[in-house]
Amino acid sequence: MPSHALAPVPFPTSRMPAPLSSSLVPKLPQSVRAVLATNSDLRKRIDHQRSKHAEKVQQLKAVGHRAVRTATIATSAAALGYATGRNGVTRVGPAPLELVLAALAYGSAATGTLGRFTELAVAAGDGAVASFAHQWGRGLGREARARGGLAPLAPASMGAMPLPDATGGSALSTP
Repeated sequence: MPSHALAPVPFPTSRMPAPLSSSLVPKLPQSVRAVLATNSDLRKRIDHQRSKHAEKVQQLKAVGHRAVRTATIATSAAALGYATGRNGVTRVGPAPLELVLAALAYGSAATGTLGRFTELAVAAGDGAVASFAHQWGRGLGREARARGGLAPLAPASMGAMPLPDATGGSALSTP
């Protein structure tokens, strides 16, 4: 061994305390053992209730998650339907606005740029696709009705609210 290396130091086993034997551990009084047993029983009950209710909490979270997703889809579809009803069909280049917004939402979700809002972006994209599909299907239905020689439907029967009088009849006008 080189002179600069340290020699191993022996571990002093003679100074270590001897392990306690069961005869050296004092016996607990009966009242303390009863409290510990009760504490153990209560701990088991609490753990059981926690695990039992954890499943219900997860179910409620899942229902809330679905509700938020459904509300996001419906809101984006309604907003795009309103915009189309108010301004007519909007196109971005050759594509309808709904499909462009859906592509942006799905693209941002695929790249993860929105972080924790990714699922909401996908839901908004789903609403945009639903809005486009509804308008497309409605247009096909109108064309089929016209080809069949049927009269066009009145606007009120297509889900729109009745139009106010030509004089601008609103709730605030006086007769």
